[in-house]
This record gives sequence, C-alpha cells and structure tokens, in this order.
Amino acid sequence: MGLSGAILEMIQRSAENRAALKARREQAAHIRKVYVGRVSRSGKLVDKPLAPEELARIKTEIRQTMRRERRQAVWRVLLVWIILAGVVVGGMIFLLNRTSGF
Repeated sequence: MGLSGAILEMIQRSAENRAALKARREQAAHIRKVYVGRVSRSGKLVDKPLAPEELARIKTEIRQTMRRERRQAVWRVLLVWIILAGVVVGGMIFLLNRTSGF
C-alpha cells in the first residue's frame, strides 16, 4: 500500500492546492473590486476652484520653499567641501612635518 498511499496523498494534496488557489483568486478579485473599482477610469481631472489671491499665495509659498531648500543644499555642499579641504590640508601638513624614522 506504500505506492498507492503516496499517489492518493499526492492527488489529495493537488485537490487542496486547487481549492486554496481558487480561494486566493476569489479574495484577490474581491479586493480588486473593492479598492480598484472605486478609482475613476475616465481620466478627467477636476480643478478645485481657487481665488486668484489664494493661488498667488500658494505659488509664493512654493517658490520660497524651493529657494530655501536650494540654499540649504548649497550651504551643505559648501560645508562638506570646507571640511574636506581642511582634512586634506591638515593631512599634508602632518605628513610633511613628521620626522622621518630613517
């Protein structure tokens, strides 16, 4: 009964796998229907009406934020270069002024 038992177990496992696959597919279809089905597929975007003053204020804030981030990035790079130059110059001075052990 060893071979027939192994074959029977293999058939049973295959049936269980088919049932599990079917359950996963149904669950995925349900999730897709619930979440993806809500998205409008028309491709139309609707602009929110804003007063011209509000739009100008938002644009000004965005520009100021971009300028501030750009300045911060420049200062960071400058600081890194200054530190790197200090390390290189300090290393050269150290290497040139050390006493040789010969």
